[in-house]
Amino acid sequence: MVRKKRKIKPRFFIILSILSGIVFYFLFLDEPLKIKKVHNIITTDNFILIKNNELYLVYDKKIGFKLPKDTIFSKTEEINKLIKRKEYRKLLLEINYFLPEKLDDYFILNEYNMKNIDIKNIPRIKIGDKLYFDSYSFSKILNGHSSNTVNLKNKNIIVDVLNGNGKSGYAKKIGELLKKKLGYRYNPANYEKYTEYSYIINKNLSKDELEKIAINLPEKYIKKMKNYSVDTLANSIVILGREKKIGFSIWIYTNKILDRKYYNKLKEKKYVRVHRSKKNRKIIKTYLEYNSEDYFTAYKMGKVLGVDNLVENNNIKNKINIYVEE
Repeated sequence: MVRKKRKIKPRFFIILSILSGIVFYFLFLDEPLKIKKVHNIITTDNFILIKNNELYLVYDKKIGFKLPKDTIFSKTEEINKLIKRKEYRKLLLEINYFLPEKLDDYFILNEYNMKNIDIKNIPRIKIGDKLYFDSYSFSKILNGHSSNTVNLKNKNIIVDVLNGNGKSGYAKKIGELLKKKLGYRYNPANYEKYTEYSYIINKNLSKDELEKIAINLPEKYIKKMKNYSVDTLANSIVILGREKKIGFSIWIYTNKILDRKYYNKLKEKKYVRVHRSKKNRKIIKTYLEYNSEDYFTAYKMGKVLGVDNLVENNNIKNKINIYVEE
């Protein structure tokens, strides 16, 4: 008697596939996460670094805070417990909740080179027998670091700094100042002659970038120079003048009472040839009036006085008028 072969129903294979998938998922649940994060390319500037079982909070790829695993960020979760469970995403969320500046991601990189990172111990405060994250002290440290960190995109901006005042080494001194404050690279050199005024020649920078240069220069009388042809790779050229025999005047106009506030501020900042006068008309708004070539002089003066309203008037020359509302 021939035994009848039993057919296996397709439904059996479907069920088997589903069960296998579930088992596979739980067996390798954390593997995709780990594989994704264990790589040699850091894709962000602010991140958690897990290196040889140690934790670091890294900002700007320049400063890192070593985070001991017994640090407590909240009453419910301890760092070491999250690490033991390999709950790295939860670790990131837990830490970010308490940070003044959030971290973007985490990376597990045992071979990561940290020689260019300034490592500090994260500030902690002891309450009872436990050590808690000290967010106040951390914010102070981070703010100090941020104020000294320039935008990395500025490193591609080059400024030719030309010394037109005869002071030895002055072009390099100002170049270093622009490098420190703005991150700009510079080429120092002597200008072809002495000059009283300072000048900014623009090649391809934005107005905002030029204003940053002007505001960070010690010089006060800065003119635009348009007709200056020179073969250079720089994005802008700065010529530094002596500012000793300046043929430039500043007039402060009011309607009733001679101004003292703006006059004293300008004298305090060593501006010269500052005059005060009355106008026989009502001044309804405070503003600075300037010739287009003196824009940077007016811009800097406006910052000194706290006046942002600048009005161009090419009928005046080597002069700035300040109209004061009363």
